[in-house]
Amino acid sequence: MVANNLAIVRPLLPLLPCARYHASPQGPMTHRQIQFHVLVTGHVQKVGYRASTRKMALQLNLRGWTRNLPDGRVEAVFVGIEPSVHAMVAWCQRGPLKAAVTDVATTRQPIEAFTGFDIRPTPPAPESVPFAEPAPGPEPDPEA
Repeated sequence: MVANNLAIVRPLLPLLPCARYHASPQGPMTHRQIQFHVLVTGHVQKVGYRASTRKMALQLNLRGWTRNLPDGRVEAVFVGIEPSVHAMVAWCQRGPLKAAVTDVATTRQPIEAFTGFDIRPTPPAPESVPFAEPAPGPEPDPEA
């Protein structure tokens, strides 16, 4: 399944606006490292989305993590060279075969030091505020 997804993403690389080089003090023309935070909405849980994301990220030599959120979305952070990160975001818009992605929100972030690519546990759901009965008001005056 991942090989099929890579076949989908690979032709997109030259079309991405980030697929350009820039000069670096380390040597001639290298790719710039970037980090994106991604929130994927749709039918993306219980379809192998996180495992497929991890496999694709490793194939693209990315670092970071992914996890399910209690609200049904999948969250991920991708760090790597610019074309690979953008290719990963493009893959997230499609996801694995059984996924039905409706939205992918991305935010560029300062680069953090990750080693490898992890699947993290789902964070606990935020505690809901218990319903409070309204305070009783004054009794109506029967003589009024």
